[in-house]
Order: sequence, then C-alpha cells, then structure tokens
Amino acid sequence: MTASKGDKGIERREFLRYTGSGVLAGVGVMSSPLARYHKTLNKVDRKKLLAYPSLSLKERDWRWEKIRKLIRDHNVDALFIPAAGNSQSSSSIYFTNFPHPATVLFPADGEPIAFIPADGLTLDPFMRSELDGQVSWIRDWRLGRGTGSDLVEILKAKQLTNAHIGTIGVFQGSKGGAGEPLLGKFLKDSLPQATFVELFDEFVPIWMVNSDEGLAMFRKAALALEDATEAFAAAAKPGANLAEVGVAILNTIVPYGLSILGNFPFILYTGPEGGIGNEWLGRGLPPPVIKKGHIVQIFGLSCNCGHMEAQVQIAVSIGEPSKEIAQLGSIARKSYESGVKKIRPGVTFAEVSEAMFQPVKREGAWNLTPFIHSVNGNQPVSMRREGMWENYTGLKERFPQSKMSSNVPIYGGDIVLQEGMTFVLEPNASFGRKYVNIGGSVICTKDGCEELNNRANRLIVVNV
Repeated sequence: MTASKGDKGIERREFLRYTGSGVLAGVGVMSSPLARYHKTLNKVDRKKLLAYPSLSLKERDWRWEKIRKLIRDHNVDALFIPAAGNSQSSSSIYFTNFPHPATVLFPADGEPIAFIPADGLTLDPFMRSELDGQVSWIRDWRLGRGTGSDLVEILKAKQLTNAHIGTIGVFQGSKGGAGEPLLGKFLKDSLPQATFVELFDEFVPIWMVNSDEGLAMFRKAALALEDATEAFAAAAKPGANLAEVGVAILNTIVPYGLSILGNFPFILYTGPEGGIGNEWLGRGLPPPVIKKGHIVQIFGLSCNCGHMEAQVQIAVSIGEPSKEIAQLGSIARKSYESGVKKIRPGVTFAEVSEAMFQPVKREGAWNLTPFIHSVNGNQPVSMRREGMWENYTGLKERFPQSKMSSNVPIYGGDIVLQEGMTFVLEPNASFGRKYVNIGGSVICTKDGCEELNNRANRLIVVNV
C-alpha cells in the first residue's frame, strides 16, 4: 500500500476519535443488540468532513504499476477495458479516475488511450474540470464511444493485430456475468490472428486493494454516514414522513462534497414489519407517514467521496419493538459481530459469509439481502434470498404460476482477503415478512477488521 498520508486525509486513529471510539456517552450498552437513541454516541465532529481527500498522480502511478505487472504476468501486449457498468461498478474508473465509465486501451508500453462520448453533456463538464485545474490521469482522450471498430483501428495503427490482448469484462463480466459477448465476437472476427485473454478474475483482487489515499476518502464517506444515521434517527418520529427523513440524510452528506448514489430514496421504508422499499415515489403518491410501532429502514445508503463508496443499513424502531423484531435485531447483531471477528488477511470471502450466516441459521430465520459485499471494487457478494420462496408470507400465493430458486449463490467466495480491502457488512434476518437489516463499512487491516460505523450496527430504538 502507498504511504501517501497527508493533512487532508483521515487516518484510522483520527477516525476513531471523531466517531466516539465506539463508546456510548455515559452508558455501556454497545454490546446490546439494541441502542436507545436518547443515549447517543458522541456527536460526529463535522469539522473533519471539511477535509477533502482526493486521489493524486502518485495514486495513478501506483495503480498503473500494478496493471503493468498484471500485463507482464500474463504475457499480453495490451489490456482492453470496455465502458461497462455505472459510476459505482465500472472497472474502467480504476484506470482513469474519470467519474463515468469509459473505454480504455492500456498498452504494455506507452500511454493508455480512452474514449469519451462526443456529446455536450459529457464534453462540457470534462473541459471545464480541466480548465478549473483538475488534472486528468489520461492525456490521450479521443472522441467516440470506444466501440469494437474504434479498438480494431487503434490495434491496427499500433501493429498489434497479431498480438495477445488481455480483456477485462469482455468475455466475462461483473459478478460472474457474460460480459460483452457481441463485442467479443466482433473482435475475434475482425482480428482473427489476435489472441484474446480474459483477465477479469485476475483483476478483481487488484481492484479491491486500496491505498492510503483511497482509504482516506472511504473513511470520510463513512464518517458522513455516521452523521446521516444520527439525522435519520432524529427525523424518524411519529407524524413525520419518509421525504423528511430523506432530506435529513441529504443535509448531512451533500454539503461536504459527497454524493448519494443508487436508488435513494426508493430504499427508504416504514411499516410494522420493516422492509426494503415501497414504490410510492415512482407512482406519484404522497410520502408514507411514520407511525408508532413502525420499523423505519433504509437499505444500502451509499455515500461516495469521489468514486470511493461507503455504505450503511439503518433500522429504527419507533417505540419498543415487537418480540419478533427485537429477536431479528439480536440475530442481525450477532451476525455482524461474527463478520467483524472473522475478517482478516488470509481468510476467504466465503468464510466470512458463512460465519455471518450461522447466527441466522441457528435461530431459524432466513435472509433477504446479502450479509456482506465488497466496495471499491464492488464485486464479491454473499448469498441472498436464502429461504425467501419458502418463508416469505404470501409470496407463493401472489405468484401461483411461478417458482423461484431458494437462493442466489455467493459470488467471489474464493477471493482471499488482503489488507486494504473494503467491505460493507449488512447482516439481516427475517421471520415471514418481518425484516431487520443493519450494518456499516469496514476495512480489512493487517491485524483484522477496522469498523468505520457504530450507530447503524444494531437496531436503534426511539422512545415515543
């Protein structure tokens, strides 16, 4: 890992101090699966959110050297990365530090080439960013979509039509997907003398290890999510609605140069059973109103500092939870603790996933969503939907002509954890339709696991 620490970054020691070091003010209930909101953690020091860590050219050189080693190790003459995915999942961003997917050709020798769409919505921000002093990692940008024809033209110009070309995401895609099969066929048909070698699996562990610069950005995003969790719990009260909770979250994140991506605020939900979401916003309906006895939840609240993503899952009980909801909160907390205990270099992703599943299995619950997935890059993900078809109340009756597999299996289970990898622990447990999901962001360190979030790691109870 690089040693690029500066006064603009947030280091581990500082981070723990400014999040309250995992100790509730005046009471020792952090080992409990429930946290009373009125016994809050120390307030987040928002002054730390006014630091603006970013990725330097030193970071670029560190990443590119790892890519050149990948090229040497697999004896290819260049790497080709298509513009697949989005700003959270595209592997191309690792190479470019450009906030959108881009097609990249990375030769063994010489400078990489990248393509940017020739439209005003992309080009104007690109040009103005450079005019404002933001340094582009890649100098040889070309207008175009970076299609197969564009790549063939460049390879011919570089006399690489008989070369070995490594690809990342052409013949195999993200999370075990098919990649870009039509593009792959076009390349093979157009360059019959070339040999294409898919290196997506080999690239993923490289992608997942972050430097000190990247981790400083990750910590800032996680710190903002601590504040967002506090704001969430304060806003979640009888008579308030989910739009008001959403605004409270935005006010803790956006003012500090951070962004919220994904399905926000669709992923907000309130109801007596808990849940992932409700389609009110997509249908023009009024925001659901929070009531006593509800569980207010948000699944996958994602905060980005640059393209470094942190996440929390928040569950708040409005008043004392029911016996089953309290039990689900306890199961989820045990699952979280099992994950933290297991994470360390040398352990496989599957071992962590299985450790988190055991508390759920022991108590006869099932899991709707993953227990753990990586971020930065966002690839390995644990099994989910384990037992949904059999146990989700009313599901079979609503879809009588259908049949659903009992789970979505783990992806990336054989990946071995390394120092600098970042994950989201999102333990969840369900009885019937009742669902509790908690958790936050962590770093695999040389000694084990560094927890970046405290507030969201248990079911929060708000007295009413």
